[in-house]
Amino acid sequence: METTSSGGAKFFLLLKDEGSGFRTVYFLKHKDDTFEYIKEYANLLKNHFESDMRYLRVDNGREFINSNVSNFLKSRGIKLLPSAPYTPEQNGRAEREMRTIVESARTMLLSCNLPKRFWAEAVNTAVYLLNRTLSSRSNDTTPYELWAQKKPNLTHGSISPETNNENNIFFAKFFFIHQHNHLLG
Repeated sequence: METTSSGGAKFFLLLKDEGSGFRTVYFLKHKDDTFEYIKEYANLLKNHFESDMRYLRVDNGREFINSNVSNFLKSRGIKLLPSAPYTPEQNGRAEREMRTIVESARTMLLSCNLPKRFWAEAVNTAVYLLNRTLSSRSNDTTPYELWAQKKPNLTHGSISPETNNENNIFFAKFFFIHQHNHLLG
């Protein structure tokens, strides 16, 4: 991102479980932090599902194609699947997903008249919402439901007649302010 977030991040790493469609987002101050978050995610999967990640599909960025990542993946039996250099169309699904998240975050910031430094909070909210939205993969369950094995609780983000006023005009604005009120100062 062009602006450093309120927490000091300049980048975000999106990891998606292909089985459930559940997305996990990490905020990075440096691209070199990617390796630590890949390890954290691999451990999360191991603890959550009691099985290892089978493969990691990535673009050809140096944050993914390096000896640290390669050695770690090999030690865990995880296959690295990089796209061909200079061919983002090979990674089309991930590119579209990233664009959707960034555009959703930008829309939230603009609709709430918030400074760009809150981009990470908006990205986090976009991922949270996408994880709790039905997808074409499964018409009757959300990625969150497949991941957590329970229905998501969305009562904290809905607008009821009691909360519907000029400060809570639509879902995204209410949800974003409700979740991150402590950051607005």
